[in-house]
Amino acid sequence: MSALSVTLPDTTVMLRGAAGYFHSDVDLRPRKNVILRIVGSVDRANGTILVSLISLDPSTMLPSDDPAVGFLPPNVTPPGGEGSVAFVVSPRPGLAPGTPVANSATVTFDANAPITTPAWRNIIDSAAPQSNVGALVEHQDATRFLVSWSGSDAGSGISDYTIYARRDADTYFAWRYRTPAVADTFIADSSGTYAFYSVARDSAGNVEATPPIADATTTVGNVVGVREGESNAYPFKLWPASPNPFDERTMMRFQITESEDVRLFIFDISGRRVARLVDGRMDRGPHNVTWDGRDACGNRLALGVYFAWLQAGSRRDVRRLILVK
Repeated sequence: MSALSVTLPDTTVMLRGAAGYFHSDVDLRPRKNVILRIVGSVDRANGTILVSLISLDPSTMLPSDDPAVGFLPPNVTPPGGEGSVAFVVSPRPGLAPGTPVANSATVTFDANAPITTPAWRNIIDSAAPQSNVGALVEHQDATRFLVSWSGSDAGSGISDYTIYARRDADTYFAWRYRTPAVADTFIADSSGTYAFYSVARDSAGNVEATPPIADATTTVGNVVGVREGESNAYPFKLWPASPNPFDERTMMRFQITESEDVRLFIFDISGRRVARLVDGRMDRGPHNVTWDGRDACGNRLALGVYFAWLQAGSRRDVRRLILVK
């Protein structure tokens, strides 16, 4: 057991323990004049968990003698007297995907007879989902074309997809990150051969392995304003970040016309620089940079609006970022 939570009508306590043992005193004042002692332990031999919830008098730190001062009042007006205990455990090694795991509990209030709860049933889901990008025509006559993808999962079901794309021999970038959608319009910024593959994630957190080759490829002819062989085959550009808004991380894709010094900084809404992502010489062509929402010292930044500022030589571009959760 790696985590234990106790939920009361107006309080939720989350505990993490070492070697399956939990102990914490929670002060419920001023709502209740009680210290709630939570003790939890695991018996690995028979697979049982024991959780004790004890109301303590704050002045003596001994169990209270007053039945009206408990941490959980009578359930006269639901859910005013309802509570729950939840726990996180790892499955036994070797259980096959699809194996059911059922748990039930007995609840004892003081000297009353035990109450047996209904069984709570979970299914082992340790198998990764499968997905692929649908076939594309060999040659695109337009720079905008539809890319679709699909997948399957025998367990909890697919939660989202990350779609990777690249042009010619460039590095793959996350074109769509953890999206529940199954199609979107891709916009090619220059001629070349574009390759795509998908990585699915299911609702249990299992992630599909990266495929060895692309799922689909297509060739885009010359884009208006860009002639093959010219030095501006990579016009300076900073694309919108993806995903945006974001919580864990976002990817910024940009390209530069020639090898030169590049700066990619993050500024907050007051104009203060909070992160330096790139500051040095880079080769011409496309590049991908990921930002995890942290400042230069590794601290998680506050939720809100930020700006990605890109400079290469005399050219500059700015994109707005929204950090959530």
